[in-house]
Amino acid sequence: MSGNLNKLFALVLWADEKVTDDEIACLEVLHSKYDFSIDSVKSEIENLLNGNDSEDDSESENPLSLDSIDIGEIDELEFLTDLARLAVSDKEIDFGEISILHEIGSSIGADAATVTAALLSAMINSKGIKLTLQKGEES
Repeated sequence: MSGNLNKLFALVLWADEKVTDDEIACLEVLHSKYDFSIDSVKSEIENLLNGNDSEDDSESENPLSLDSIDIGEIDELEFLTDLARLAVSDKEIDFGEISILHEIGSSIGADAATVTAALLSAMINSKGIKLTLQKGEES
């Protein structure tokens, strides 16, 4: 299962096409909670940078598409909230990050309302988040 977690954390980290020190600090906190490999997450990000999907090297319309992923006994809402906290740890969230969180939610069997609740929880518990819904549109 840790291979799945590595990929999910990498997808969230790279969804806005940058990785900040604040995101790495958040990732290190989550590492102690979920016991995944930070080096493997970095390797997954390298795969994304190179246009490779470690799970499937065949070409597809969306190389980030996810199949059904089993996260075991991990609570869906708590896990999605932690992923959303990772996404907002750089004090910004954009449409790409929101979209990948919904795709991850779907892949682990969570409904859209659960993903939205996780996003809202992470944003409410962080101050000064810049929201970018479309290129050039900020709130």
